[in-house]
Amino acid sequence: MTRFWNDSNLKTENDSLSIDAISNLFGASIKNNFGIDIGKLKNIISLGVDYEKEDAESMAYSSLGGGQQTNTSTVFGLFAQGLSEFSIFSLIYGIRLVDYKSEFQIVSLDDSDILPSVGLIARPIENLELSANYGESVRASGLLLIQALANIFEGTDINGGRPLELETSQTFEVGVSYVKEAVFGKDRLSVSAQVFKTQLDNLIERVDVGRRPIGGIRNDSLGVISKGFEASLGWQTKKLQINLGLVLVDMEDEDGNLIPVNRRKAAPTGNRFNWSTLWQATSELQFGYSLNSVGDLDEVYEDVRPGYTLHNIQVNWTPRAIRGLRASLAINNLFNEGYIEQTSLAFFQSIIPEPGRDIRISLGYNF
Repeated sequence: MTRFWNDSNLKTENDSLSIDAISNLFGASIKNNFGIDIGKLKNIISLGVDYEKEDAESMAYSSLGGGQQTNTSTVFGLFAQGLSEFSIFSLIYGIRLVDYKSEFQIVSLDDSDILPSVGLIARPIENLELSANYGESVRASGLLLIQALANIFEGTDINGGRPLELETSQTFEVGVSYVKEAVFGKDRLSVSAQVFKTQLDNLIERVDVGRRPIGGIRNDSLGVISKGFEASLGWQTKKLQINLGLVLVDMEDEDGNLIPVNRRKAAPTGNRFNWSTLWQATSELQFGYSLNSVGDLDEVYEDVRPGYTLHNIQVNWTPRAIRGLRASLAINNLFNEGYIEQTSLAFFQSIIPEPGRDIRISLGYNF
C-alpha cells in the first residue's frame, strides 16, 4: 500500500494580476502481485485500486465579490497490469477504469473512462533492445484550472450547455537502445533513439482571456499533437562520463496549425542539444561542464523567439582528510548570455528575461 500528500500554492501579486490558489491532494493505492508460469511463458499479474481527493481554494476577482471559493474532486480507479515474457519478447499490458467527480459552483464534471496500455520489447541480439508502447491517460485538475473556475458566474457559458468531459491523451512510442560493456576496455557505451507522438483531446480551456469574469469554459474541439524524435549517446569510464542528447519536437493542432505557448495546452521549444561531461581528476576533485543549445522558434510566432546557448561549469571537492565533507562551486550561464526561455508566457507582448550568470557555492557534511 502507498499513500501520498501534496500541498501546492500558486500566488502572484503585481500591478496587473493577482492569483491565489491552493491545492491539497491526498492519494492512496493498494496493489497485489502474483506470478503464473505456463511452460516457458512467465507472467506477473498486478491487480489494484487507487484513490485521489483534491481540496482546492482560490480567490475570486473583486468584481465577483473577491471571496474564497472551494472545490473538491475525487478520482477512483481500478486497474490490472501484466508482464509476460517468452524467449526474446516481453509484453507489458494493462487496463484501468477511472471515475472522476468534481463540483465547483455552477460547474460539475462527472465522467468515467477505460484506459488501455500495451508495450512490446524485443531483444533480437545481445545488448540490443527494440520497443513499442501505447498508452492512454486522463486529466481534469491542476492549479491553473482551479484558479480559473473561481471566476465563473451565472452568466458563464459552460461548454455550450453540454457536460464537460475529461481531458484525454494517447501516446505512441517506438524506440531502440544499445548498451555495451568493455567497448574499448573498462568502459560502457549506451545509445538510444525514440520516435514519439502524443495527442491531447477535450482540453478544458477559457473561451475568453483577460482579468474580467470568465465568459465561457469549454472542451476544445481541436486536439493538440506533440510529435518528435529524441536520441542520446553516453560513454563512461572509471574517471570520465560524457552524455550527448538531441530533442526535436513539433506541437500543432489537428488542423496542422503550430501552437504558441498556452497555459495547460502547449509549450513549444526550438530543437535542443545537450552535452555534459564529468571528470574525476583525482580521488578528491571532480570537474564538470555542460552545454545547452536551443534553436530558434521561427515558425510559431510572428516575431522569432531566438535560440541561445548556455555554458555551465562545476567543481566538487571531497577531502579525504575530513570524511563526509563536500564542497561545490557551480557557475551557470558562464558567459552571462541574455536570453528568454521559449516556454515563457507573454503578457501584453512583454516577456521577462531569464537571470544572467548564476554562481553558487555549497558546503555539506554527512555524519
